[in-house]
Amino acid sequence: MTRDEALEWLRGLSKEIRSQDNRATASPYYYDLRYSDKDGAEKHVPHHGTIFLTEKAAKEYIAANSYNLPEGVYDYLCWGGRNPELTTLLECIDVLVEEKEVRPGWVGAMGREIDSQHAITGECIVHHPRPGSEWVKCRRCGESILAGRAWSKIPEKCPSCSKES
Repeated sequence: MTRDEALEWLRGLSKEIRSQDNRATASPYYYDLRYSDKDGAEKHVPHHGTIFLTEKAAKEYIAANSYNLPEGVYDYLCWGGRNPELTTLLECIDVLVEEKEVRPGWVGAMGREIDSQHAITGECIVHHPRPGSEWVKCRRCGESILAGRAWSKIPEKCPSCSKES
């Protein structure tokens, strides 16, 4: 495989990851295979040990290997548990294929999702790596402000603009 072929494959993977439905699961996430028995009774369910980055790959695997899988197997979206390696891998893919820098303080695909929402709505609230905190934009100067999620009112102005009022 040449470097250009590898980059083209990564571009396709990055586009698919960014455009697929995350089923309301925070990034990083991955797909696994699960199944349930017909009567719904609890029993030992063997874990297949598969990991897919896209729903499409999981469905293709099931279609190609259904003869060797339990009846009723389906794709299941799992949260990556703030896995720093998976988060970094996804960021590296985006940086390599889109040739852009990732903004400091942004976390994984969540930053991409929020950035795309910002482009649509003109608003931006970004989850910060420190639990209980978010980045918000000052409505006056555009400066990033660190705010707490538990605050009853998220500040609309940065400290500098608040002093001028």
